[in-house]
Amino acid sequence: EGDLARALSIDPALAEELRFRARAYVVFRDLWLRGRPPRLSSRELAECPAISDTYVKSARKLLAKLRGDAVAFLDAIVNQSLKGFRDAKKDELRDWLGERGWLPTEVPLEAAARRRELFERLGAEHADRVELLRKLDAMWAERAQKSHERAGEADPVPDGSG
Repeated sequence: EGDLARALSIDPALAEELRFRARAYVVFRDLWLRGRPPRLSSRELAECPAISDTYVKSARKLLAKLRGDAVAFLDAIVNQSLKGFRDAKKDELRDWLGERGWLPTEVPLEAAARRRELFERLGAEHADRVELLRKLDAMWAERAQKSHERAGEADPVPDGSG
């Protein structure tokens, strides 16, 4: 504790507050990302062996239209958005996306469940900071949602300031 305060030339209480907020953000980020895979880029899509040269241009256009949402992209492919795309290739695409983490394997946490787990993970030693945690969670969640909704966003998590 004293080492951080001395290294930064700040008050030890402020150093402890910064340490707490940083730890809280790391826990929040892990909870927020649960069930929210990253956006798929056209560069990454180009590496997929299921997308042949015949379909790569139209597949990239479709992905851009869907703002990198791999689930929506797969749904569109399955529902014939690319005419002539074979069923075996659809299965190969599904497997490829899943193996690389672009398809969710769980449902995102609801806000109340996320807050509850945030409080549980930070432990009883921070019981005096429950209201601060609520405020930080709300602020970070709002920023994360806005970031997640932006087109082509590679990291759907806010910067952690606050």
